[in-house]
Amino acid sequence: MKFTATGLRRLGLAAGALASLEAAGYYLFTWWRVLQDGLRGPDFFSFYAAARLFLSRGGAHVYELAAQQEFQGQIAARWGAASYVVLPYIHPPYYTVLIAPLGRLDFPSAYLVWAAVNLALAGVALAALLDAEGLKGRGRLLAIALGAGFLPLFVTLVQGQSDLVILAPLALSYRAWTRGHEGRAGVLAGLAMVKPQLLFLLPILFLVRGSWRALAGFGAVAAALGAVSLAAFGPAGIGEYLGVVAPWLLGGAGNWPISGQTVYSLRGLLDGLIGVRPAALAILAVLAVGVALAIVFRRPHGRLDFALAVAASVALSPYQNLHDLLLLLVPGFALARARPPSPYLLAGCLLAVDLTLFVGSGLALAAVLALAAYLLVERLGLPSDVEENALAPGQVDDDRDVQQQGADSERGQAVEHL
Repeated sequence: MKFTATGLRRLGLAAGALASLEAAGYYLFTWWRVLQDGLRGPDFFSFYAAARLFLSRGGAHVYELAAQQEFQGQIAARWGAASYVVLPYIHPPYYTVLIAPLGRLDFPSAYLVWAAVNLALAGVALAALLDAEGLKGRGRLLAIALGAGFLPLFVTLVQGQSDLVILAPLALSYRAWTRGHEGRAGVLAGLAMVKPQLLFLLPILFLVRGSWRALAGFGAVAAALGAVSLAAFGPAGIGEYLGVVAPWLLGGAGNWPISGQTVYSLRGLLDGLIGVRPAALAILAVLAVGVALAIVFRRPHGRLDFALAVAASVALSPYQNLHDLLLLLVPGFALARARPPSPYLLAGCLLAVDLTLFVGSGLALAAVLALAAYLLVERLGLPSDVEENALAPGQVDDDRDVQQQGADSERGQAVEHL
């Protein structure tokens, strides 16, 4: 049997899609087992305890670690746990206001409601990314399969984490930014700032590109969220929050070190090599400035600029965990329109991150850094006279093989069809 290059590419994409769907099926089974086990283990118990604490005692006490331990202990008692590991709650005050209604439900009901919300947000995010890249035919099916089998998505869902509350507006912001709707992109980026340390380069992107509408939208949302936080928590509650987050940034708080929360970012590697955490943070800051300069000194390119800002933010984040790698779906999908062969870049990116996560945190860190570095090289290597719309659309068609468009074609580059 003779295989053509196109046939081998199709076979590879089909194998990747099948593997992803099988992984998604296994994740659903594992999730069902967690439900059967009485929800012992998911991070959601920390969020639920914070919601109940907020409703019971007010915002001024949410960030008191002793109070968190008390309310988390009440939940752990349902499992008959004599001892348990306290999971400090350090999300911003405005996020606490968002999840506060869950505290009025019993624990299992609150978990199921939040799971339904997260599944809906996953659908919104995936639809926005598919629409942004214009993927069709087999390319669309491949992207859906890869998203469903992406390990950080499963971890976010089963843990009841907050990353989908970030990803959905982030994906919508990406779509708006690439279509020139800068004000809308800024507003949506502001709504995505549930964990600001994961997206700290986005407002810098708006600034270096001189997008005042995006900055205005971002600033308006930030001001509104600040006002909500102040009204709900008061100055004392805000002070408690800052008092927990500031030492956490420098290296952990109390008996909860930060070392386990930085293994997927460059900070963890630097902390291990240098052993001086302020020095590691300084190096991260210098690298972040370098990324900003790489953007500002090249001709604007919406997709690559936004994708690089997200990927570099995650790679250089001072605090993150496995589920936070879910945000890499945005730069992963951006590669679907970078250049031919576009669908393979999307598949290769997500599968590489997935496979390395199963092998170990060190190799997974290498994959995260490689993605950010690849986007940086793409950004720097893009000729200054190349317009964004001149790049390949990354669209996969069901009926045709790879064809070369003539110099007078609409985009003037190779467009891949399967």
